[in-house]
Amino acid sequence: MAYHTHSWYDVEHAPVPADVIVYKEGNKAVAKDSKGRIIEEDSDLYNVLSSAIENGYHIYIASGSYKMYNTVETKAGRRIEGACKQAVQIYVMGDFPALKIISPLTWAEDIIVEKLSIWANTQGKGIGLQVDAPRSVIIRDLQLLNLNYGVYVTKAWGDVIYNVRTAGCNYGIVIDDTNGGSQFRVISSQFRGSSYDGVWLTPNNILSAHFIETISERSGRYNWNLEGGHIKLIDCYSENGASTVADFNFGGATYEFIGKGSYNGKYGINRGTITITAGNTSVTVNHGLVSKPSNVLATPLGDPGDRYWIDNVTDTTFDIVLASAPTSDVTFSWYAEV
Repeated sequence: MAYHTHSWYDVEHAPVPADVIVYKEGNKAVAKDSKGRIIEEDSDLYNVLSSAIENGYHIYIASGSYKMYNTVETKAGRRIEGACKQAVQIYVMGDFPALKIISPLTWAEDIIVEKLSIWANTQGKGIGLQVDAPRSVIIRDLQLLNLNYGVYVTKAWGDVIYNVRTAGCNYGIVIDDTNGGSQFRVISSQFRGSSYDGVWLTPNNILSAHFIETISERSGRYNWNLEGGHIKLIDCYSENGASTVADFNFGGATYEFIGKGSYNGKYGINRGTITITAGNTSVTVNHGLVSKPSNVLATPLGDPGDRYWIDNVTDTTFDIVLASAPTSDVTFSWYAEV
């Protein structure tokens, strides 16, 4: 990803070179350009950050607490970098997106947003990031707290969310594929304490393959609300915040479970061993999967003495059956996947 840059160092406010540096001075946010000139200062970060985006490609936001009263729209080729997600606190002062990643063209291209915390000033209001028709967008190292939506993405193509944490939001992340989208990746992120859904994938009209990797989440309605499309869950983890929570809603989505993920104590893939004791012809396996498996395998660890097969596969169990009762115990290794 290439960026035009006229970077400079401001050792007082930024440890890295940047085209424009935004920092806090008293009650105001201040933006300086690459020549050290103040290009904007205001108590509203919206005005300051908007000017920064107009005047540079790499915008660095120094440590501090900032208030935002309107939505800042990015442009293609911009990198918005905070000092670190614990040190840069942006408060959304109404019911609107803090940052909207969009291009004046069809696609929001070549954009990085990183190392920020975005808070709702009023619980359950606002959006941390709204990403419309992105392509080559990277969102990483963010905290998004107490908002209506942590991240809301539409028509995503080949973009990445990495190490993003939401807490106390109504919805952690929504991937809206109603009008298309494919190959959106969410990696090493957490969506915890969501009042409604942790991850919400809406229907799409083309095949998509979203990768949700190593996520930890705990929500109030569905941890995973998968209304459509195709989703791959890779080494994910989820747990319920209350007894009334459903871990999954498979409302038309196709899905794959990959790796060693755990979903409220159940699995997408599981394996083990079990024994048919002498004189019996079957044993029931509690497979521990999130739903009825599509693939079940059993292998005897020794001579079973006769034919064997899988039978009575359900959402919770399946049977391993022998054609005739063995004279000694027979142990089977089994594997099952959704």
